[in-house]
Amino acid sequence: MSRKDQQNYDLFLGWNRRFHVASALWIIRPSPKMCGKFVLLFVFVAVISALIGVGKADQLHRPQPYSFGYAIEDAHGSQHRQEEGDGAGVVRGSYGFVDERGIHRIVYYVADHLGFRAKIVTNEPGTANQNPAGVLMQSVV
Repeated sequence: MSRKDQQNYDLFLGWNRRFHVASALWIIRPSPKMCGKFVLLFVFVAVISALIGVGKADQLHRPQPYSFGYAIEDAHGSQHRQEEGDGAGVVRGSYGFVDERGIHRIVYYVADHLGFRAKIVTNEPGTANQNPAGVLMQSVV
């Protein structure tokens, strides 16, 4: 085997890793017509895979009535939440806390076709009976 043949053989097998990709392209020499076929093949595969991914939309389920709640108490105070929905778009509930100093806040809320409305009952310092942004604020001492 001549030195030139040995070099080409080494390049083809990838023993000379620096020129491995270049040597493979040099040996294959794809024609423009073949490149066009590869592009069409890749486009075809992409379109088919996109169409397979498009399926029937999930069935929409109407709201169902529900109710849940919890209450937690520890050395630092307590928290609670209660909520119920009627399945027709009306949600009512409350949540609140009492801390270790006796400061409490309870929020009663309704969300329906009229929007979200809340009433806050608290004894937090610095609160007064005021109604910002449509919220009914009731300060109790």
